Amino acid sequence: MIEQYIPSVSDPFDYSRAGHLLRRCVIGVRDAEIRNAVEQGLEQTLDTLLTPWSPDMQFIDEFAYNTEAQVVPPADGKDYAPWFWEKMRLLNTYFIWQLQNVVKSPLSIQERLWFCWHRHFCVRSGVFAEFSLDYNEVLRRNSMGNFKQFFTEITLDVEMQTFLSFYENLNPENGKERLNENYAREMMELFTCGITDADGKPNYTQRDIREAARSLTGWYYNINEANHHQRRKTLYTPERHDDGVKTYLGQTGKWNTFDVIDILFRERAEAIAYRICYKLCTWFVSDTPDTQIVRTLAGSFLKNNWELKPVIRELLGSRYFFDKQHIGVLKKSHIEYVIGMVRQFSLTNIPDFAKKQNRTGDLNPRLRSWGEYPHSPANVGGWTGGRDWVNSSVLSQRMKFAADVVLGRLENFSNPSVEKMTYWFNPVAFAKELPEHTDLTGLADALTRALLPVSPNDIDARKIHDALAAGASLYEWDIDNPKHQPVERIRACLEQIVSHPAYQLY
Repeated sequence: MIEQYIPSVSDPFDYSRAGHLLRRCVIGVRDAEIRNAVEQGLEQTLDTLLTPWSPDMQFIDEFAYNTEAQVVPPADGKDYAPWFWEKMRLLNTYFIWQLQNVVKSPLSIQERLWFCWHRHFCVRSGVFAEFSLDYNEVLRRNSMGNFKQFFTEITLDVEMQTFLSFYENLNPENGKERLNENYAREMMELFTCGITDADGKPNYTQRDIREAARSLTGWYYNINEANHHQRRKTLYTPERHDDGVKTYLGQTGKWNTFDVIDILFRERAEAIAYRICYKLCTWFVSDTPDTQIVRTLAGSFLKNNWELKPVIRELLGSRYFFDKQHIGVLKKSHIEYVIGMVRQFSLTNIPDFAKKQNRTGDLNPRLRSWGEYPHSPANVGGWTGGRDWVNSSVLSQRMKFAADVVLGRLENFSNPSVEKMTYWFNPVAFAKELPEHTDLTGLADALTRALLPVSPNDIDARKIHDALAAGASLYEWDIDNPKHQPVERIRACLEQIVSHPAYQLY
């Protein structure tokens, strides 16, 4: 077990440490949540963060409770386009619902983990909203659960099987080869052990891929022939399965899907544990984790029989996690940046958040053009992340977006059916959430502390203070007095903060 951080009088769980913990676990954490965590203490805060929650389905009630999804499009040509665009509207409704879950989330690590696992078990959706929702629930249900069970469920998920050509992987028929090795390869390369282990030794061969593909045969669409709809569960059909003898990772037998999962997690246990723990460290601590820490954490993972929650808790409660060198070094993804602002600043009138909206506004095209949107990876490997989130082509756009939001100057040009002003922000109400709002210097410090993961240097701190002071004396400040121009001064102060490089980090 890695050394745990035990708060003390000389080493307290203060605002800085609580802020670090919550920024890593909650997208768009608020100042009040950090202050409350300090009062609760580390252990109670970890208990709260590691408590799952269930989002409201009202926004997606058009399809959330369907037992089937339509497969066959209308036969009449003139009816195809309306059918297709309605299908896409429902898919987009699902995407927006997932983004809304970030905004509505209580103090829980679940939404952060959802996106982490989505980047690990990535899929590209273009079929039906029902399938995307089922995939979503697999990630949500297993994000802190048993990883082997998680992997088993994702293997049988319709969206995953559609994305990685599961249905094209069939038992040889009439002497013709019909194997598709996509999932057999990615289940090892991307999802579990990786191409090589921590010492650089190969984890599998091309023969292992082929034998795994043979074992994975047998799954197919479960069609309701009466109405040409597809049920939301895959169907195992023995006649499509290759029931011959296979040798996988040195083990020989008439293996099926569940057999190869058992063999994989037994024969490559150390490699899987190391790789998943390495990813946990990159998600929550550093882009370049300490390999000894990863090895120790992997040992805990194996001792806990693939249970994720105790391993995540061990990592988040460690001295390694709270080391000062790890504070404010991870880059916000585009979704974390934009949707994090919506949650953190309590923004309203969000483009595309309206139910049954037919035309997209700013949010959808913005995130897609920047390169991150749910179920839209560039390839099977998902999003690279890290420095790619803040590369030269998109960094200026991110900084301009944040400045435009706090200055209240974002307008909707693409959809005249919604209000002109978007991402609406109330600066006075936001500032009043901070106890220091009656004191000019105290408010500038509190805003900086709440929004930046690390303290700015003296020159930048002075710019932030000067923007709020606006040339007035310390005594010329009354947030409720329009003559003191609180709206304009708070906006100017926040512009300085969100334009600081540290605002790109967490």
